[in-house]
Amino acid sequence: MGEEIYLNEFMQQYKELLDDPVLKERLKAFVESMSCGLDELISDLMAELRVVTTSDAASIYVVDGNVLRFIYVQNETLERDGNLTDEKGENRYLGRTVHINENSMCGYVAKTKQPLSIGDVRSVPPSMPFGFNDEYDKSTGYNTVSALTTPILDDTGEVVGILQLINHVDEEGEVAPYEDWMLGYVMLLTEHFLPMIAKSFDRYRDEAMGRENSERAVSSVSTQIREVYDALREGLVARKENKNLPWLKGNNVAWGKRERNKESNISKRLLAYSHYVNQFEDINTVIEMMLTEARDATRADGGTFYLVVGGDRLRFAYFQNDTLSSDNSRNHYMNVEMPISVTSISGYVALEKKILNIPDVEYLPEGAPYSFNRSFDESSGYCTVSMLTVPVLGAGGTVLAVLQLINSKDMLGNVKAFDEADMRYADLLAGQTMPYLTRSIMTRRLIDTMLRMSEMRDPLETGAHVQRVG
Repeated sequence: MGEEIYLNEFMQQYKELLDDPVLKERLKAFVESMSCGLDELISDLMAELRVVTTSDAASIYVVDGNVLRFIYVQNETLERDGNLTDEKGENRYLGRTVHINENSMCGYVAKTKQPLSIGDVRSVPPSMPFGFNDEYDKSTGYNTVSALTTPILDDTGEVVGILQLINHVDEEGEVAPYEDWMLGYVMLLTEHFLPMIAKSFDRYRDEAMGRENSERAVSSVSTQIREVYDALREGLVARKENKNLPWLKGNNVAWGKRERNKESNISKRLLAYSHYVNQFEDINTVIEMMLTEARDATRADGGTFYLVVGGDRLRFAYFQNDTLSSDNSRNHYMNVEMPISVTSISGYVALEKKILNIPDVEYLPEGAPYSFNRSFDESSGYCTVSMLTVPVLGAGGTVLAVLQLINSKDMLGNVKAFDEADMRYADLLAGQTMPYLTRSIMTRRLIDTMLRMSEMRDPLETGAHVQRVG
């Protein structure tokens, strides 16, 4: 068995992955959000697999006699570069065929009925019967590196199609081999929907072969799938990642690993957020929405918002934490104040007026003046690992507040470090929220001033009335 290639021993070697409770929980969430139609099922399936495996491209082939025929192709790089379509505007791949034999990766998978994962398609060991056909790479300028190819079987065990994912992108934005758990999840997901997928492929095949121009029929069906996919890809990602945030409802902002690095997606999400938060002047509402948006965009498990008071203190103003959602820890810390000092992480950020990204609070930079305060973890039983702390600056560069995000999580719920995209978005969000926060602070001050004036006229009743209705 060649390095980074998994063939006949896959099901035995990775059987435990198919029973992984985390993967099954992800599958359950996907099932609950999926559409019911067959076309929509294919679209939902592809959207889910590309998001989870962070794949740049995906293809589906249907068995048509002794060949595999492209019926679905999605390639983000080629779409961005304008190379997915020819001069007539037609998809370069649709309708093309691959012979079912052991000379190609897809043909090999169709013959053996076993999944195939290759870390580098140009380094396949000579002992393997298949090789990589770089015809499409040459014609489009694409660079295929890693590939994960899986058979789609009907309920009798016959191959009716092939699913292929191309170029897994890792946390650093580099193309990398597919990880073992990804293989397990792909198998779990496709196995779960085999009967329905097989029926849909039968229909595609019957429709294609029942017309004079089968390629046109296949292209028509594929266009329909792709239209549904494009809509679902944004909608599905928005449902999963954005947790139905009110400012994102109806905006369909895709927010996968690649999408959150795109200027158009960042601008679209920030604009939707700004339009919504602009409706509110209550300071608590503005803070809650900013913290919610920041946590969702960076997949942070928790977050804290500190307001600067008196120019020299930070007040614990708002707290969110999914892990401690039923805990009342927030009440213990609300309105607690601490001096702005370089000895604390939030104080350091407030004084330096710059973002601080800490991958692991147990391993701070050597010589750092600040330290991690473990009192919250010790009292709540929480475990802080990664931390992203962001200053919220006013118009004149004065620090208004500090936003602190805790424990970014990957698609499987594992804690990871905040990345560059997280830092950038949190910084932009702070700038976008600044005018609304400033306005809400001024509104609060005005209300407090009016209350004090009222109390001067009626000190016995006004304060008591405020307490009753506050």
